[in-house]
Amino acid sequence: MMKSMKTRRLVLSMAAVIAGAATVVLVPAQAQAGTADCDAYLRPDVYKQVYSLSVSGRTVKLMNGAALNFSYTNVDGGQSGDLVWIDRSRNGIPNSLPKYPSTAQVNGEGGWKQCGPFKIEWWTTDGRITDLVMNWNTTQQRHYATRACIRPNGGGVTCGSWYVDRT
Repeated sequence: MMKSMKTRRLVLSMAAVIAGAATVVLVPAQAQAGTADCDAYLRPDVYKQVYSLSVSGRTVKLMNGAALNFSYTNVDGGQSGDLVWIDRSRNGIPNSLPKYPSTAQVNGEGGWKQCGPFKIEWWTTDGRITDLVMNWNTTQQRHYATRACIRPNGGGVTCGSWYVDRT
């Protein structure tokens, strides 16, 4: 019983530290299933919000790194049992396609991979983040499409728009 209380306090303290982070975000590794198709787990960067969508009272955001070219999904107001992930195109998206391609266009360029899902637990209901996917490969000069997704506990899957960062 005493060890369990200490563990809970430690988890809550760590969550408070993470929640209090400013603009520079250290994205931690997540010990959950579905990380095989993620590209990284820790990249300090200044992340900007690309878009947000409201799903069953949760705010789902696609976040993009300004310097290191990685993206992740963030969820505010999540509930225990929700699943969250980020999708990334398998291949680079040609410049001839729009900045917000359709799912059919992404599928036509080789489809996508899913980084996650990551399950929201009682201690991660606010500010839950996924691992990272690369949105721009500077070596191969490829821009990838990314999108944020959630499946609220007991609900259906909702994904935001595909986005290609060409800045």
